Amino acid sequence: VKTTLFSAGTNNWTLGSTNGDNQVIWEYSKEGTTWNKFLLANTLYSLAASVPQSGTQDVYFRLNMPTTSASSAQYSSIITIVASAP
Repeated sequence: VKTTLFSAGTNNWTLGSTNGDNQVIWEYSKEGTTWNKFLLANTLYSLAASVPQSGTQDVYFRLNMPTTSASSAQYSSIITIVASAP
């Protein structure tokens, strides 16, 4: 699974491990209890290595917004999930 940076025109929110000015904490989990942070945009993070054929894997996402921002615009990010045959 991977994600892009959050942006609104010229203002970008960066991905981080702490919540600060213009910084978001964007995380994913396969069971909803252990969370993995997206620390770098456009980087593929391994989620599951042995899902059986015709099986399923739950994916949970959560977002902690920045404490302050120079922009009041709406932000967006794209999530890409890549599946490959075992």
